[in-house]
Amino acid sequence: MSDIEQNLRERLVKVGKLMWDEGLTGKKSLYLAGGNISARIPDTDTVLIKPSGYSLGALKPEDLVIVDLQGQLVSGEAKPSSETPMHTTIYDRRSDVGGVVHFHAHYCGVFGIAGIELLPLSYGGSCPALLKGVPIVPWVRPGTKELGAAIADGLKNRCAVLMEFHGGITIGKTIEQAYHVASKVEELAEFQWRVMAIGKPNYLPEEMRNTMFDWARKRDFLV
Repeated sequence: MSDIEQNLRERLVKVGKLMWDEGLTGKKSLYLAGGNISARIPDTDTVLIKPSGYSLGALKPEDLVIVDLQGQLVSGEAKPSSETPMHTTIYDRRSDVGGVVHFHAHYCGVFGIAGIELLPLSYGGSCPALLKGVPIVPWVRPGTKELGAAIADGLKNRCAVLMEFHGGITIGKTIEQAYHVASKVEELAEFQWRVMAIGKPNYLPEEMRNTMFDWARKRDFLV
């Protein structure tokens, strides 16, 4: 195993624990496996991904498995995540993506069930996903190539989508970026929930959005 791969495994495990601590995996239980994460191994067509049935809160570097862009197991003892087709389709379509996060956060789940997209309401967190809004991808059966294609279509010129009845997906040039976006998308969802309780949400002014787009590009975020 190369030093690059070992480092990437450790980074994925760290992100998984952050997601679990933050509640992005749903109910905090080490016996629940909500959500999944992956990262492209640099300069290859292979991906490190969480195995099926493993909790992000208890993941170890050696638990991660390697798949190719067709979703076939390359290395590892465990079965790859059931959502592997979704991850690999994104990597196949987007050469700029280095990390993918699928999360089951509370407020994002509410908006996904209601079919209400998230609006660009705040520049808080300086997150590109907040500036374009976060659309809803209509329900497609989980674990299928069809879902992967629908998600990849939804992520054109975006770095986050919500899935109807099924949580959210975020991408980044690194797994850390993808996690940062997921965290801020859930923050936006809670923010919008609270705004809707007292009135009609208003879009962030275009001038401010453009300023934040420039900020994001300078820091090498996907926008």
